[in-house]
Amino acid sequence: MLFRPSHPLTQLQYATMQDGAVVLEQDERGPKVYLLTNKTILKIFRPRSFWSRDTLYSNARSFCRNAERLDILGIPTVKILKLYRFEGSMDTAVLYQPLKGTTLRDLLKQSAITPEICNQLGAFVAQLHQLGIYFRSLHFGNVLLMHNEQFGLIDIADMNIYGWPLSISTRIRNFKRIQKYHEDMLKLGQDNRSAIMDAYIQHAGLSQSQSDRLLSKIRYQPHLQPDES
Repeated sequence: MLFRPSHPLTQLQYATMQDGAVVLEQDERGPKVYLLTNKTILKIFRPRSFWSRDTLYSNARSFCRNAERLDILGIPTVKILKLYRFEGSMDTAVLYQPLKGTTLRDLLKQSAITPEICNQLGAFVAQLHQLGIYFRSLHFGNVLLMHNEQFGLIDIADMNIYGWPLSISTRIRNFKRIQKYHEDMLKLGQDNRSAIMDAYIQHAGLSQSQSDRLLSKIRYQPHLQPDES
C-alpha cells in the first residue's frame, strides 16, 4: 500500500498516547519520538515552516512510503501501523512497530564490531546502492544489527529509492556522509574501515575504473576531519 491514508489525531487522543510514554528524543519544539506503553513508537514530524516542502508532502508520509518500499525490496525496517495528521496543526505523526536489534553505534561503544560484521556491512551497503537506495541519513546510528545477524534501517524519512543502481557520484556522497561522524570513524579503526570497503567493492558490481574512482574520493584522513556537529 504505497499510498497510505492519514487519520486525524485529536489532542485528547494524543494526550492518551502520551500517558505513561517515554520520550526518546526531543528538540526545542518539543518531544519528537515516544515509546508508548504498548512498546510501539510514535514519531512526530513538524514542518520547518508553512511554505516548506514537507507541508505539501509530509515527512511522515515519506517515512511510511520508504518503509513500504524497503519491505518490497527485502530490506528490514520498521513496520508502519498508522499515519496521523494533528487536528488544527500542520504536524504529522507515524505510529510504528520498532525494529529489534542493536545500532552499529552501540556496538562500537561496546567494542563489539568484528571483522565478520564489517564484511557483512560492506556487502549490505553495496546491496542498498545496487537496489537504488540513497539513504541520506546513512550512519552507524541508523543501521541495526538484528538477532538473525541481518542489517536493518531506521529513521528512514530522508531517502530516495530509484529504479536503477546509484551513480558513482551518489555513492561517493553517501560514503562522505558516513565519514562526517568522526567519532564513529575513529572507534571503527583503519582495519575495520578497510574491511568494509573491501567487501563493498566485492559486491558493488562496479568496473575497475569505477572502483578506483570511488576509493580515491572517499579515502578517510582523520587529521583533516572536522568535529561532528
